[in-house]
Amino acid sequence: MRSLMRFRQLVRLSALQPNGKAHSVIAPSGTTLSRIPVPVLHPLSSKSFHTAQYNFAKADEKKAESPASSIFNIQDEEDFNKRVLQSETPVIVDFHATWCRPCKLLGPRLEAHVAEGKGKVNMAKVDIDALDDIACKYNVRSVPTVIAMKNGKIVEQFIGLVDDDRIKSVIEKLLH
Repeated sequence: MRSLMRFRQLVRLSALQPNGKAHSVIAPSGTTLSRIPVPVLHPLSSKSFHTAQYNFAKADEKKAESPASSIFNIQDEEDFNKRVLQSETPVIVDFHATWCRPCKLLGPRLEAHVAEGKGKVNMAKVDIDALDDIACKYNVRSVPTVIAMKNGKIVEQFIGLVDDDRIKSVIEKLLH
């Protein structure tokens, strides 16, 4: 909701250039639409705005459902079995919680290192509050806990906020 309000502010504030001609508005980051022609959205009518909102939602759906994505959220135990345990690609499993500050610091760093691998390693994110059965099964007692898995077996793991060298060594061990 907050991003929707911010987007409306962007459109209102930047709909016209000083000379009165329409120009493009930069869309919120994280979407595949990078620029939207203002004449489509200006004047702000509910119909034109809902069209833009719909397009953003569709772009986000495509991004989230992309099979090529190497970073994904686990939805349930069946999803975990399919995407982690049965995966032919090695997987880094990040057990985290939304309230955990070290998790919020470690998560983006893990994602960056996985992205550097260009598909050689996947990353599964497991929210321990929503999926406590999986967390118990892997003896997660503290967050963040990161487990590196290959062919459904644990190769390496660590607990807590670690430096980049440790993350790289876990990924290297997983690949060899």
